[in-house]
Amino acid sequence: MLKRHTRGRDDYPGTGAELADHLLRRLGIEGASVERTEFGDHYDPETRCVRLSPDNYDGRSLTAVTVAAHEVGHAIQHYQGYAPLLARSRLVGVAQKAEKTRRYTDGGCAFSISTNAFAGWFGGSDCHRRH
Repeated sequence: MLKRHTRGRDDYPGTGAELADHLLRRLGIEGASVERTEFGDHYDPETRCVRLSPDNYDGRSLTAVTVAAHEVGHAIQHYQGYAPLLARSRLVGVAQKAEKTRRYTDGGCAFSISTNAFAGWFGGSDCHRRH
């Protein structure tokens, strides 16, 4: 649905970023900011930042202002202490730590496998068979 409304409009008074900034100021949500990102539209409660993709940050389309307002909605929820958002934020933090740990252990396994294979070439350990 949003893809149908990505065409810019001259009758909108500002961009998605300008709307997000206006709403944050108008609603008195202090300490929150708006940034451009390449990693998808989202609100980051840790940094109190509304992040918008370039099309939505710079765009003057229905999609740009809708996405900006949606992400500001998450900032409002955070500001008001909305329990489901706070729980989701904690879960995201746990998932990110688990992913970081997984990458660390996977990297360690790859290193272990390659060094064990090399050692095996010299008649050393065949520990890599565990993997």
